[in-house]
This record gives sequence, structure tokens and C-alpha cells, in this order.
Amino acid sequence: MKVFMPGVRIGRVRVSDRKDVRGETWFWTHKNPALQTVICRRKAGSKSCHVHRGVDPSKNPEWLFIAFGKVRFTFWNQLAGDKRDYLAEAGTVIAINPNIDHRTVVLSYAITLESRSTKFDKKNPDQEGAEIK
Repeated sequence: MKVFMPGVRIGRVRVSDRKDVRGETWFWTHKNPALQTVICRRKAGSKSCHVHRGVDPSKNPEWLFIAFGKVRFTFWNQLAGDKRDYLAEAGTVIAINPNIDHRTVVLSYAITLESRSTKFDKKNPDQEGAEIK
């Protein structure tokens, strides 16, 4: 994975067998996940803009893998004064550090996996709304 900007790393996971007529298979591993969340979103069905503080170890950093579709991310590191867009497609893995505001816009039906080291707690989601200008 390469540093995309301060607080955000992005990489690609190679397809295990490009000749498989059934479709793509990726082997993506992450350190001791307790839970893999599968997120399915319709086009423009999610325009989430939020930030994590890193209290939940699963958000320090937040790990995402785009399995299908296209999602546009906007990342804003207020401390560094750095704001950037990134178009993520199938095979992209993203690590978002705490205190990085981020917005997603689903451009086509998309399936994303979120690797978590803890189970999700609705009462303490470690997520706050954010506004990216």
C-alpha cells in the first residue's frame, strides 16, 4: 500500500486467477479480523460524510476493500490542510486513519468489505458527522 495523502493509504489487491471464467477472486487478509462487514449500496444510495476518532480499534485505521463497483471517496486531513478525491474500483484496499474526514459517493452498485477487529457497537459507533467543503 502507498501513502495517498497524510492519513490515507491506498493499494490494489491482485486477482488470484484472471483466467477464471466464473469471475474474480481476491485473497485479502487483515490482522485478526473479528468480523467482516459486507456493505452493498445502490448508485448514489450512500453519500456518507463522517470522521472516526479512533476510540474503536476497528477505526484505527478503518480498513475497506472494494469488491465490486465504483465509489468516489473524498478525504480531508484538516490538520495537514490536504483534501483529495479518489475513484475506487474493484480490487482497491483503503486504510483511513482516525481524524480524517471522508465522504463516499456510490457511482454504481457497489460491494465493499470492512475488516473489523471488534464487533460493531451501535451505542458507541466511533463515528461523527463531518462536512467537507
